[in-house]
Amino acid sequence: MNPDDTPQPSTARRWLQRGVMAAAAVTALYYGYDIGSRVSGTGMGVVMALNAAVCAWLLAAALTEHLLRRRSRG
Repeated sequence: MNPDDTPQPSTARRWLQRGVMAAAAVTALYYGYDIGSRVSGTGMGVVMALNAAVCAWLLAAALTEHLLRRRSRG
């Protein structure tokens, strides 16, 4: 059991969470590259794409984790 005794989400919910996170990262990759390449070429496009993907992944992880905890409590 967890130290704080919160129930763990099921495997299906974890896969759904990872799917949402991956979709957010792929979307951010596309748009980050598009913006970066328009601003300053391919190099900047790659940098912006990676930056946007990491940010989107982390934001989606935080949001889905919050939603999973909120749903499991009540």
